[in-house]
Amino acid sequence: MKILLVDDNGENREILRLVIEKQGNEVVEAEDGQDGLNKALEHKPDLIISDILMPTMDGFQFLKNMKNNELLKSIPFIFYSAVYTGSKDKELACSQGALAFFEKPKDPEKLWREIKNTLESTKTKEIDAKKIPFADDETFLSNYSHIVAAKLEEKVKELENEINNRKLRESRQLAQFTLTTILAESPTLADAAPKILQTICRGFGWEYGELWRVDPDSHCLRLKDIWLEHITELYEFKKLSEVYTFSKGIGLPGRVWESGQQVWIDDVVVDSNFPRAAVASRLGIHGAVAFPIMAKGDVIGVMDFFTRDVRQPDKEVFAIMADIGRRVGAFINRRVAEELLRKSERKHRTLLEHLPQKIFQKDKNSVYVSCNEHYARDLSISPDEIAGKTDYDFYPKELADKYRADDKRIMESGQTEELEERYIRDGQEFIVQTVKTPIKDDEGNVTGILGIFWDITERKNMEKTRTRLAAILETTTDFVGTASRDGHLFYVNKAGRTMLGIAEDEDISNLKISDIHPALTNVLTQEEAISFAIKNGVWSGETALLGRNGREITVSQVIIAHKNTDGDVEYLSTIGRDISERKRFENRIIYLADRDPLTELFNRRFFQEELERWLVQSRRYGIYGAILFLDLDNFKYVNDSLGHHVGDKLLKFIGSFLRKRLRNTDTLARLGGDEFAIILPYVTASQAEVTAKQLMEMIECHDFTEEGQPVSITFSTGIALFPAHGNTVEELLTNADLAMYRAKEKGRNLACVYTPEQKSQIESRVLWEKRIRAALKQDQFALYLQPILDLQQNCIIGHEALLRMMDTDGKEISPSNFLEIAERFGLIHDIDRWVVHKAISIIQKLQHEGKPAYLEVNLSGSSFSDIELVSTINEELSATKIDPKNLTFEITESALVENMATAQHFIATLKASGCNFALDDFGIGFSSFNYLKYLPVDYLKIDGSFIQNLPNNQIDQHLVKAIVEVARGLGKKTIAEFVGNEEAVRLLREFGVDYAQGYYIGKPRAVSEI
Repeated sequence: MKILLVDDNGENREILRLVIEKQGNEVVEAEDGQDGLNKALEHKPDLIISDILMPTMDGFQFLKNMKNNELLKSIPFIFYSAVYTGSKDKELACSQGALAFFEKPKDPEKLWREIKNTLESTKTKEIDAKKIPFADDETFLSNYSHIVAAKLEEKVKELENEINNRKLRESRQLAQFTLTTILAESPTLADAAPKILQTICRGFGWEYGELWRVDPDSHCLRLKDIWLEHITELYEFKKLSEVYTFSKGIGLPGRVWESGQQVWIDDVVVDSNFPRAAVASRLGIHGAVAFPIMAKGDVIGVMDFFTRDVRQPDKEVFAIMADIGRRVGAFINRRVAEELLRKSERKHRTLLEHLPQKIFQKDKNSVYVSCNEHYARDLSISPDEIAGKTDYDFYPKELADKYRADDKRIMESGQTEELEERYIRDGQEFIVQTVKTPIKDDEGNVTGILGIFWDITERKNMEKTRTRLAAILETTTDFVGTASRDGHLFYVNKAGRTMLGIAEDEDISNLKISDIHPALTNVLTQEEAISFAIKNGVWSGETALLGRNGREITVSQVIIAHKNTDGDVEYLSTIGRDISERKRFENRIIYLADRDPLTELFNRRFFQEELERWLVQSRRYGIYGAILFLDLDNFKYVNDSLGHHVGDKLLKFIGSFLRKRLRNTDTLARLGGDEFAIILPYVTASQAEVTAKQLMEMIECHDFTEEGQPVSITFSTGIALFPAHGNTVEELLTNADLAMYRAKEKGRNLACVYTPEQKSQIESRVLWEKRIRAALKQDQFALYLQPILDLQQNCIIGHEALLRMMDTDGKEISPSNFLEIAERFGLIHDIDRWVVHKAISIIQKLQHEGKPAYLEVNLSGSSFSDIELVSTINEELSATKIDPKNLTFEITESALVENMATAQHFIATLKASGCNFALDDFGIGFSSFNYLKYLPVDYLKIDGSFIQNLPNNQIDQHLVKAIVEVARGLGKKTIAEFVGNEEAVRLLREFGVDYAQGYYIGKPRAVSEI
């Protein structure tokens, strides 16, 4: 039978053709209705099987044309279609004369059987084409148009859906492929995270994505990265999310973390467990999905995504997201593992590089794979250059042959070998000890060899010299002996016999080790030293030998246990060096190491160690106590006025005095200079204060005389408690020192307990120190001039230069706020030099303008020790050509007391240059008049405390008169300070005071206002 197959799908035709031909039929093929019509006319088939939906001419049109052709209309016609399968489609087909209608897809074998059955059932029937009730053309066209239009519309929708689905699948497939690339190429999560979020958002149609990581320390999810489309509302949502963290079960990320499952929310606005719902509602954010990042079965992070649409769950997305979560988790784990591996490799590589041995690795063909730095250096190459090379590249052929044979033997046997090898390089022989071991893979196959070797040339040479050393034993001055394991001596060298008093030819076979040691060290030697040497091979330490004359000789001794090849001790040998003199010297050194050489009290180092021991006890057992920090008041004056030898005697006296008045548990030390410190364990703050006051009172009442002259002694004491005021030695000493300075500030000869406020004061001083440095650097100091009145002539004869610091806003800062800090931080010398330079330039200016140029300049007490200041003053005087008599330096009585000898030299030097000196604040000290005979000052500035209430206080009046009388007797002028009214001026004139200054005379003014 000849059958015509009409179908635009070649595959469908091919499959059906094979089945039909298999049954012995002839098959003619056509690609569409027009082609089928032509083939039907040409081949006159016995049966036509046709698809419906085809280009050019579809199946319905093909059938109609067939039935309208007299030559073809009787040929049986069967439809099979996947598109036109509705009842109307079948009705239209039958109305046009189709014998049967079959739906695709259908098994080709089954389809052919059904076609044959259809043909058999109609075979006996005579088919008269004229009797077939064909639809007329109008009806056909109506039905045909309706069906084709419906099918086209349905097909368009199917195509649209298919295209959309294909695009969606392609987009998702592209996203998954992109993710694979990102995870493969990104070095870190920080690099990958934004790309992952962007890819998922773009690939799955989300507008906003977040990545959260589990923080194991705080047990919460923390935001690590965000990606979003450029939509204004999403940026506001981003800012909110950046401040959030989530606990398990809380919010969308928290729910995923707790459950380990994906969560899809159609609309977050109505979700009761979405803390950001209110903001999401306002911003129009609705749909959300989140999935866990899994690693080894644990949730290590969460990714969530949002859109402004209400979105229904998508199973395919769920499946993909789960896969992505596992892959990202694996990526994180892999990167963490890689970093750990890199660290491990670096660690092992560093270890190998620092091992003194030379290490190399070869493959199974004895080709080098790698080596460490030491081996490469031995070959004069870098480690990177050895790969691919063999021993023949570095050693002579004979030696390389041997090395290769060794490698082969070891790899074949699979056993580690230790070899001793010799080779000559650059004319020098080397002996190396080599260990070679085969490298095996997981299955036990040998893949190469690992070698470690080290140079034993020196050791071998030492063995050669060992016999030579035996001859030296008899000439050494050290004790050398040997004995059996049970302690019987069988050899003592010449020096040893001399130490013990044994004659050179005396038989010592009956002597035992116990016979040559005194009783006290015998136990140590027998029970510890020898036992330790037998167990460990050698013992070293200090013991004593006993001479025949009863003399004990301290020796540094080494006892060595010599073992045979079985590991049993055969005999003992010993070397002992007489260290008697050294021990006496060391004991003295040890004593001095902990002692102050002057007072023989403990020194600072020992004190700090002892204090640290007490702090350890305090931390462990709750022990408490205090330290006293004692500083002598005016000790510098003793050194300057009476000499350093007297100061040393005073320090020794104080050390002895304090030591006798402390408990055995207390620790007394001299920290240096005139500073002493005491550890008082088990005392409270009040007890420490009582102890400090008692010591200060006793020392104050105790007389120390030098050449019949009593020397006053007082202490300022700082107290710090442990552990209340510090847990470290440095902290306690610092706080005690702060308290001591507080005691000095409050008037000296006082005890002060540390308080935190003192530390705050120090911090404030540090800030002031910075301001002072800035003022010096930026020239923010100024000198204001206060007029000085000649009381007899009633005219202004000059001024006192008063220092001010200018604040950034132009306000004046009084020196009382910063001078003390400047002295404490070593900046006072710089201020002194600035003041002198400025004062001299002012005098030069006033001289040039014809104004009173006399100027009094205040100097600090530290200026006396400033060697450069004197030379600076002389250089400026020479450079400016001012009259030195116009320059008077003011110094305070308290500064003089502390630096008497230095001050005398300072004053004498500048007076020789023509400058004058004034003694400021005169009269407030008890010894003011006593100092005048030592000081060549020109003016006495009567302290303002005597002047301020002069008209109303007769005592002040008498004291001022006395000062004037003394000054006249010594040929010195007087200047009254703080003059505040006319009555004071009148009285000062009456008393004979020469000059006056104060606000009544004139307030300080800028130089430009003079």
